[in-house]
Amino acid sequence: MDHLELQALASELAFGAIRNALSTQTQRFTTRQL
Repeated sequence: MDHLELQALASELAFGAIRNALSTQTQRFTTRQL
């Protein structure tokens, strides 16, 4: 594995974590609104 591959993997993981957090917050917000 070279440096670029590691960087791509790291950013993919970070993006997935952020997206998960956002969807969780959105679900909480929607539940609260109902």
